[in-house]
Amino acid sequence: MPETNSKNGAWDKRWQAADLVLQRNRSVVLALCCLSAIRWADAPSLYGLAMCLISLFFAFRAISWRFVFYLFLAILCGTLHHRRVEHDLSLHETFLAQGSVEGIFHIISPPRQSSQTWFAQAMLDGKKIEIQGRNPVPRMGDALYGKGFVEPWKKPRNEGEFDHSNWLKRNGVLACIRLQETKEDQTQLNTLRRRLDDMRLTLRDSITHGIARESDEAKV
Repeated sequence: MPETNSKNGAWDKRWQAADLVLQRNRSVVLALCCLSAIRWADAPSLYGLAMCLISLFFAFRAISWRFVFYLFLAILCGTLHHRRVEHDLSLHETFLAQGSVEGIFHIISPPRQSSQTWFAQAMLDGKKIEIQGRNPVPRMGDALYGKGFVEPWKKPRNEGEFDHSNWLKRNGVLACIRLQETKEDQTQLNTLRRRLDDMRLTLRDSITHGIARESDEAKV
């Protein structure tokens, strides 16, 4: 049996076999492009750049310019996302430096209730934030005039625990604000969001008919 080396064409046959695998499994190349873009977006570094170059190499080996386009598009999206995250972090630092915030908070998500408090995402002067207040619980579409204090991001206390602060950052939330005083402003009620919330509640009541509203079964 001939010895495996570069002289008898063994490596060429391996490259041909690898090219055949890439041709038959092009989704693997696309997935690698997406993973490299995600790594680049999270923290641009030499490691992220190496992943992008490897993805580019496999894209060329797949003999398809579409994958090269996909790769550059993924890197572009990752770069734009990273710039947005960096910009949001600078705005978060600005919120922390202010300490307290006052203004009109437009509720843009269904509030989550926890004992005597509630949480919801809101818009304040065109900036997305998360607010926390005390009962009564508002509805999506409401406008609240309030004053509150900016709180730092809360990191997970236990290993494997869901990182809520990281999830908020990835969704463009700039800060968490604990409201001390709130007053509903009926003049700035968002009727479209209110109608969407009515549709959501109607659908929820239809699905959970006959089940206790706050039971685990209804939540599922």
